[in-house]
Amino acid sequence: MWTVECRLPTEAAVTRFESSCSDEEVDLSVTRIGRRGIGLQESSVTEEQRAALSRALDEGYFEVPRRTTLVELADEFGVSDSAMSQRLRRGVRSVLREGDVVDESR
Repeated sequence: MWTVECRLPTEAAVTRFESSCSDEEVDLSVTRIGRRGIGLQESSVTEEQRAALSRALDEGYFEVPRRTTLVELADEFGVSDSAMSQRLRRGVRSVLREGDVVDESR
């Protein structure tokens, strides 16, 4: 038995792959289908979260040491530092879940 991970660009490609395996009498058992590496534009990340994450990344918020602070980002967006923190955390959570980075079954 082999375990193979395939990355196919569309659902149609997955269907064609499964059909080809069937045509060649390859016994195929799919254990999981997910969406890795989707862009922020395609995800459920809100526009505000996307803008905040993009700006935080550009300004070095995620660097060590940080090149900007939460307060500076919040000021730029006209929100409190608490609101900015929540926006970033929720955006990161969505990206991690949708990118299949973490195992949600734990």
